Amino acid sequence: MHDKPTHYGDVPADLPPIVSSLAVVSVVFALLSPALLCLCGVSLLTSLAAVITGHLALKRIREADGQLSGRGAAIVGLSIGYLMIVVTIVFLAALLPKLQTAYFNQRRDRVEARQADPRQPPRYRPSESPATIQATVLADVPVTRELVCEIPELGWTVHSLAFAPDGNLLAVGKLDRSLLIVDVHTAETRCKLEDLNQLSAVEKLAFSADGTTLYAAGSSGPVMHWSIDAEGQLSEPRQLFKHEQKVTCLVAGSPGAPVLSGSADGRLMWRMPGEEHVERLNGLPKKALAAFLPADSGPALATDGSTLLHFDLGTSRITATRQFPPGAHQAAAFSRDGSKLAVTAGYEVRVYDVNSGASLAAFKAGNEMQWTVAFHPDGRRLITGGRGFATLWDVESESAEWRFDLGGILYVQTLAISPDGTRLAAVPAAAGQTLSVLQIPAQP
Repeated sequence: MHDKPTHYGDVPADLPPIVSSLAVVSVVFALLSPALLCLCGVSLLTSLAAVITGHLALKRIREADGQLSGRGAAIVGLSIGYLMIVVTIVFLAALLPKLQTAYFNQRRDRVEARQADPRQPPRYRPSESPATIQATVLADVPVTRELVCEIPELGWTVHSLAFAPDGNLLAVGKLDRSLLIVDVHTAETRCKLEDLNQLSAVEKLAFSADGTTLYAAGSSGPVMHWSIDAEGQLSEPRQLFKHEQKVTCLVAGSPGAPVLSGSADGRLMWRMPGEEHVERLNGLPKKALAAFLPADSGPALATDGSTLLHFDLGTSRITATRQFPPGAHQAAAFSRDGSKLAVTAGYEVRVYDVNSGASLAAFKAGNEMQWTVAFHPDGRRLITGGRGFATLWDVESESAEWRFDLGGILYVQTLAISPDGTRLAAVPAAAGQTLSVLQIPAQP
């Protein structure tokens, strides 16, 4: 396609200028953009084409010494093209949260369909008949949003949160291989590490009991640690050991205790203090959802939601195994003293006695998937993450006490409770969301 005419001999003086074909193409692409806006943002491509061809048309018209026309058409194509680029970006930004919500709803519907179809073995099977668990009407639960601080526009999705033992600092691990240390009172970022390529996405975080060491585990398998001072500044990192698959749980104790982690293949790993040898245990059929380190010489614990292991850290031997109802479990958590285990599966939350395996509580969060769970330090309450809200439950009464408004409709998959039980940090599962630190109401 050549806009600039080739001269063969003398050109008649009265020959009218030729309309620039690039100007025409620019207008055509520009006019197509509004029609293609709803087609998954294809209008962004046609708008860019309108802008590029419009600029090329103006350049060649200037160089043609009056032998090309169409300057007005090129300007029209450029104007509409630039306008539609802005409109398309705004449209896609508004559409992304809705697409994520639709994905989660579709996943939930598939679970329900498998339950309803007797020809397929269900991936999620409640241990009791649904009729035995009274669904909580979440709309009737009082809502609170007593803010301590907010950290807006965090960019890439937050995958992990952990409070320091004194509750003043919050560690934030993200999908984009970055790690933040945030002051809970001022929302100031005290330290930021980027390009943590060894970790990839920062999946799990844990502080040592004395708050002098921060541990992080990544989607590529390593477990690393940093010394951290009172101002939140981190030292150079060191690697403890590495899993073959993504780390899915991480727990740390006192400086003299091992660090225990589990991965997506169900493997558990830890290293005893003062030893270079890394212990391994293959005991969970599915990915490890939660682990527990004993404060004394008792057994360590780990679960995938269906299987609970008691094992000795010194000998790497399983001392007891308990089986719970199978299913597609989203999350699990142990109470601070290790006596209780909470598991979420679909809309249900179940609490078990770790030693006897007896069911202590079972409640249903309406028709809302519960994607994460954490015990309150008092062991009598726990918090789960649902759609746009986190819910505080009383285990003994099997009732919801409060809902924490997190300002959106996306599912809450990442949360943490401060060691003193007064604050909740939580963030919806999507890019560009706001991390909220909220006050937890005292138990009456």
